[in-house]
Amino acid sequence: ARSEINRMVDRGEWPQYDGDPVLDGPLGYVVVHQDWVMAHGTLDERRWNGEILAFFNDYNTRLCYITTEGDAVLYRAMTHPAGCPPLLPTQTAPGGYTLDLGQPGDEGFVGTGWFWAEPDFPGGSARWAGDYAPAAPKSEPRREALLYASLPPGQSYTVTIRAIAYYTPRTVNVTAANLVDGEVVAESLGSITVQPGDWAEYTLPNPIPAEQLAATGGDLAFSLAADGITPAGDRWLTLAYDWVQFRAVDP
Repeated sequence: ARSEINRMVDRGEWPQYDGDPVLDGPLGYVVVHQDWVMAHGTLDERRWNGEILAFFNDYNTRLCYITTEGDAVLYRAMTHPAGCPPLLPTQTAPGGYTLDLGQPGDEGFVGTGWFWAEPDFPGGSARWAGDYAPAAPKSEPRREALLYASLPPGQSYTVTIRAIAYYTPRTVNVTAANLVDGEVVAESLGSITVQPGDWAEYTLPNPIPAEQLAATGGDLAFSLAADGITPAGDRWLTLAYDWVQFRAVDP
């Protein structure tokens, strides 16, 4: 899945530069002021803010997420002398890391397929996954949501997700992938069937292999692809996600 900004670039509708603004230019930092982008809180502004974050979080933009301070999301060029820190979720236990969706700081981990953060979601902070109402009646709404994260190599990791399905049970297939020497290295982590009604925790059947983390340097993109999507006003929804937890196990 690609963001609308990616598609604008493909169509030649995005401003062009002489050379690469990150690799060839003086660009060092980029700040996304979410309060400016979503100044009026309209649906279009919320959508645009999500597209901006998804675009910057794509590894191909050569920018890396640094931190979130209030409404400001800070990115740094990968060519900056200070380099890039690993996109490591919060360590919540020895060998355990938790990505808390809907809380400040999740902005650097989300790709396409997510709605805005909801810190006051009933039962826990969350983000809905899904798509905005298609502009054309026959357009296929997006059922895949992307996450980015780095994990310390050297071990395998189980993945547990706390989620709730919208309206009807949804089966979610999860894949972890990244490029290695121009080739996609992907591993299926299996599928879970998430129920509506109340939050529950689901552990994927296949751990992230230690060999894959060694090959990618610990950097991975996760595809969470639902088997269906349900219209809900101006949005189409699959599931709400509270958190994703990674726990180290013996390879």
